[in-house]
Amino acid sequence: MVGLGSLRTLWDDLRSSLWFLPGVMTVGAVVAAWSLLRADRWVVASELELGPWGYGGGADSARQVLATIAGSIVTVTGVTFSITMVALVLAAGQYTPRVLRNFVRDRVNQTVLGVFVGTFLFTLLVLRAIRAGDAAFVPALAVTASIALAVISLGFFLYFLHHMANAIQVSNIIRNVARETHAEIERTFEQAAGITGPPLLRGGWQPPSSGQRVVAKKEGYVIRIATDALIATARSHETALDLVVGPGDFVSRGEAVAFARGDPGERARLADQVREAFHFDSQRSISQDPAYGFRQLVDIAVRALSPGVNDPTTACNCVDYLGGFLAHLADLEWPDVELRDDDGAVRVIAPPGTFAGYVDLACSEIRHYGRADLATTVRLLEALRRAAEATDRPDRRAALRRAGEAILEGAGRSILSTVDREQIEESAERLARAIGDDPAGYRLGPPPPGPGLVMEGSRVQS
Repeated sequence: MVGLGSLRTLWDDLRSSLWFLPGVMTVGAVVAAWSLLRADRWVVASELELGPWGYGGGADSARQVLATIAGSIVTVTGVTFSITMVALVLAAGQYTPRVLRNFVRDRVNQTVLGVFVGTFLFTLLVLRAIRAGDAAFVPALAVTASIALAVISLGFFLYFLHHMANAIQVSNIIRNVARETHAEIERTFEQAAGITGPPLLRGGWQPPSSGQRVVAKKEGYVIRIATDALIATARSHETALDLVVGPGDFVSRGEAVAFARGDPGERARLADQVREAFHFDSQRSISQDPAYGFRQLVDIAVRALSPGVNDPTTACNCVDYLGGFLAHLADLEWPDVELRDDDGAVRVIAPPGTFAGYVDLACSEIRHYGRADLATTVRLLEALRRAAEATDRPDRRAALRRAGEAILEGAGRSILSTVDREQIEESAERLARAIGDDPAGYRLGPPPPGPGLVMEGSRVQS
């Protein structure tokens, strides 16, 4: 029996493929061609007139019109595919390869390709049905529909050009990643119990060391865990499962994914059922793993801060969205890691996530690579301030405090300008007040020695 988790994984895979929607539309084109050709035969047999909007030419002109449409559609489809490939290469090289999946699963790109392929196949099928001579047959309805589809395809091509010109803009890429991440955060945290991410986000959690060890027979990133199937499996074997990995983890062949408590019967069958609940892929997915959305934004920011790109504005845009996520997470109740069956018995224990893990994921790499950049440093402190103002929980504010201290430490060692340091300290004081700390403790300290200077004892000498 296929569970909801398996169905959702299948649906995500289909959505992420460039062939599924065009394939469905191609089948629709075949059905439409067959239906209209049958309708044309009925029209001919009934000697009906189609009026001024119907095609009224002969067989030769119909063939010429359809051949022209088919050839044009093939050319336009090639241009569209080429533009899509250029956009993918640009996104991978300029931003991060991890956003390519978003381009491939873009519904507009899939629809445009589907319209072109469907129009081409529809036109070929209609062209094949035209006959001249004594048993002449000119499917006027189908030829008219082919002309209409050509006009519609032209409209889709113009819209595709507009869409791709907007899609490759970094602000729109960041917004799309943020929108999907925010939706997954709401989906993950609205549950009373669930899994919150990979080991990076689990603090000092330690995996279990006893029980029946269930190992993976394939390798890859965990993209989904069918928790409903795991609960049913644990219940049928009268055991409880301690999960070792979560969505976003990379698992090697032979590595443990779970431990079954006690001494359950039918060990081989239990292991097979547990393995079936884990779904793997060659790359991570935001589905069931909102931390991957953080990862994409951090990668875009780090790439923007590299000397070869030097685009701090893009990094600041990423920090703004990351700060919004932290503010949203700051006062949320974390899902319970103990998953229970209908009788209330604990059946699955998932690795716990921590708010501190998300804070570290959002800030650590950006503050490291942007420690000498004023705009990025100030924006990080402001992001932490917004998150601190969203909660009064001591543990959440402690995580924000640690992140702020690390940012100030890096900036204090890298930024020399007195004016820049004063601006950073102003942002740090606002963060201190939001956390509830003394602003006097949020100082950069003395600046490092300037170029050409060395420290000897307590004196600076040239």
